[in-house]
Amino acid sequence: DREIIDISDAEVVEINITHPDGETVRALKVSADDENFELQGVPEGSEPKSNWTVNSLANGLASLTLEAVVPDAQLDWAGATRFGLVTADGLRLDVELLAHVPDGGGDDAEPEHWIRLQAGLYQTAVESGVEAEAEAGETAERAAAINQRVSGWAYRVPKYKYDSMTKRMEDLLQAAESNEP
Repeated sequence: DREIIDISDAEVVEINITHPDGETVRALKVSADDENFELQGVPEGSEPKSNWTVNSLANGLASLTLEAVVPDAQLDWAGATRFGLVTADGLRLDVELLAHVPDGGGDDAEPEHWIRLQAGLYQTAVESGVEAEAEAGETAERAAAINQRVSGWAYRVPKYKYDSMTKRMEDLLQAAESNEP
């Protein structure tokens, strides 16, 4: 079975990307019913290229398949980019990503793209009550099943999937259009 995980973009309500240099990209939906994500921290004079560009960040873990698998301890995760997402039911997925040139690959060798995952729960201080606990129980079971499957493993993934989870702010922005005559 080559499928690692399949988190539909329709489930996602928050996305965070943190690069090793400290740059962060964050997009969220104010409500799970919102159609589009809102990109956070957009500098003045810039605007998102399009809703599609920002919304596409949520596709990183949709139909994610592996090209190869190794124990995660075989790779050096220092300097990995971190990609996190939260689903409407409170599932939190944390992904570490790295581009790794295989040993003996040479200076012009193409890097391989590797990830490792961990699932957990995202809960806010205001969640309480029987309904929230029941939903959290189902989500906790889902997280445990994911962790049982992926814990201790690193997966080589297609470059396009790696690229979709390592976007930088400059990849998502354009100069703001002026409305002046």
